Amino acid sequence: MELTGKVALITGSTAGIGKEAARLLAAEGADVVVTGRDVQRGNATVDSIKADGGSARFVGADLTDLTSLRALATAAGSVDILVNNAAIFPEPRPSPRTSSRSTHRSRPTSARPTS
Repeated sequence: MELTGKVALITGSTAGIGKEAARLLAAEGADVVVTGRDVQRGNATVDSIKADGGSARFVGADLTDLTSLRALATAAGSVDILVNNAAIFPEPRPSPRTSSRSTHRSRPTSARPTS
């Protein structure tokens, strides 16, 4: 797969699957926009990609906050590839005992309406 000249935005790419997706896309030539809430992990991901010869930059974003989400869209610019990986999971309890606060916190990141 040849991705040179393509911009890839991966939400939640400072750890786990998102981080590995960012590394793989960069290895194929994409200019990767790493996003997440943790600046230190974001910069570490970018450093790792660059050390392997890839191109990446970090844009901090909290997808539960619309202002932050809009700032991410502006900073990312035109995007060719979107990997919507970010998610917040409710507390690890059986569903009937999960607090409403935990559930409401996860919804804006995992499933946000478009309007």
